[in-house]
Amino acid sequence: MGQELVSFSSNGQLYPAIAKDRYQKEFKDVEKPEVQPEEVKLFKTLYWARMPNGRKVQLSGLVAIPKSGAPKGLVVYFHGTTADRENVPSRYRGNPTPEEADLAVLAFATAGYAVAMPDYLGLGDHQGFHPYPLGSINCWSGIDLIKPAREVAAKSNLAIGPNLFITGYSEGGAVAMWATKRIEEMNDPALKITRSAPLSGPYDLSGSQAQAMIGRQSNLKWLGARVYFAAYTARSIQKSFPETDLAEYFSPSFATYIPFVFNQNLPDKQAIEKLVKKAFQIGMLQDLNRI
Repeated sequence: MGQELVSFSSNGQLYPAIAKDRYQKEFKDVEKPEVQPEEVKLFKTLYWARMPNGRKVQLSGLVAIPKSGAPKGLVVYFHGTTADRENVPSRYRGNPTPEEADLAVLAFATAGYAVAMPDYLGLGDHQGFHPYPLGSINCWSGIDLIKPAREVAAKSNLAIGPNLFITGYSEGGAVAMWATKRIEEMNDPALKITRSAPLSGPYDLSGSQAQAMIGRQSNLKWLGARVYFAAYTARSIQKSFPETDLAEYFSPSFATYIPFVFNQNLPDKQAIEKLVKKAFQIGMLQDLNRI
């Protein structure tokens, strides 16, 4: 079992004036941007989590807590797709990057919640590969952060209320749904879920998600996203099963290009641009058939 705190250190803080300014900028289109936040303390957290084979592994994540505590409880937030190991919550120091970590802290920590965000296997401090997009595996990185997050709060004299909320977006949406399922199965009184909100995730990989990936798409942005998702999934499978020949699934030139791109450890935007340009060079128009 994981759920053990290794260590934590300060990542700084998000100051009220900065938080209010960014909140009003980022959320003006979805709600009335009226917020009076207080200082939010940020902690990089190292903890033990579990691997699918039962072994323990040390992972990294972020815990964010308002300076007067979080009476509303703890939100576990699972982030979306990224192949950039530095584009993760534990790298957040109160600046607008990584963007998703910033938005989660702005949304929840400014409203009286504590936030715990895992980096996942293969991202952040963990040097292995990321099993993308397997929510059944990645969910443990968040489940095993819950008790360490509460311990970080206790050791920092910051109280967190008993409520537990699970959410996430994109890849994190499916991870959040798996986390909800696993926590319910554990039947641990200390891990009783108050609410769960998995958002826009690949919940059904071999069914609706697979059909969506291979269907026609006239929006070039989302067509490009499919190229990236397909390539990232293939690379993850190949890292886990080295005998996998990507040329059995992709056109030869694209099959060899996938590891070439991901081995460079590029920021996500650059990796996406390279993969999409290659796909269009091969002749991709409205679906993935040419690649």
